[in-house]
Amino acid sequence: MAKATVTPSTLDYNGDEIIDEETCTTDGAEITPIGKCSNLAILVVNTSAAAMTVTVADGANFTGGTIGDLTVTVAATSKHWIGPLEGHRFLDSSGKIQMDFSSTTTVAGTVSAIELP
Repeated sequence: MAKATVTPSTLDYNGDEIIDEETCTTDGAEITPIGKCSNLAILVVNTSAAAMTVTVADGANFTGGTIGDLTVTVAATSKHWIGPLEGHRFLDSSGKIQMDFSSTTTVAGTVSAIELP
């Protein structure tokens, strides 16, 4: 299988937006930011009975070199916001943000992204 493609939703002031969500799998996910990466936040919903580890890969394009991946633990049956992300630290050479999901049991849940104006 391929990584899930997460399409960020842009939130407008006093707006109404349907948020795209994709299924979390061990294949991971990738996000193409619409505007500035620093306005992007990611919501991970873990529906599994075990904690899930979410890794947002360092894109190695940040000024000054590699800073390192961002690793977040999402507790069992919980929701966790990640971000807003720091500038272009996480963009890879194709302009996407790469994410991986892992668990000691089953990876289950959804991932979505929003961009603030």
